[in-house]
Amino acid sequence: MEKLSDRLVKFGFTHYEARVYVSLLSIRVGSARDIQELTGIPRGRVYDVLEGLVQKGYTGVTKGTPTLYSATDVQETFNRLKIDYARMCDSLAADLIKIEQKVTAKTLTSQSYELHTEWALENQIQSIFRRCHNEMVVLCTNPATAKNTSQTLKRWPDGYGST
Repeated sequence: MEKLSDRLVKFGFTHYEARVYVSLLSIRVGSARDIQELTGIPRGRVYDVLEGLVQKGYTGVTKGTPTLYSATDVQETFNRLKIDYARMCDSLAADLIKIEQKVTAKTLTSQSYELHTEWALENQIQSIFRRCHNEMVVLCTNPATAKNTSQTLKRWPDGYGST
């Protein structure tokens, strides 16, 4: 089974951040020394990592002697992560669409594709439909795929989808 810290790394945490965050969740509240003893991360780095987690909003801090740290609410943290990732995906998609739209109609004519999965086929057809301005000829030798494509065409506004 994959370690929690390794899974957090996939969501943008550094290895040290992930280890510190999981450790804080397990002890609820702790000092930099507590975290250092739990994780084995050098104490100087623990302070940097904790400060980074505080700045990102994943960890709260209570000033005092010693300064104490606690992980923020997991649900709140991951709801914010979901929103951040959705924004990043939307921004990336918008930028990629801009590049895609720069392709001229001339380069789109006479293109052919060899697709091997139903998902790839459906995705490519939808993409071509969105970019099509005049007409498109679909040649399909698979009756089930032809039927699905025909149904997709019929969902388009009047005048756009005829089979």
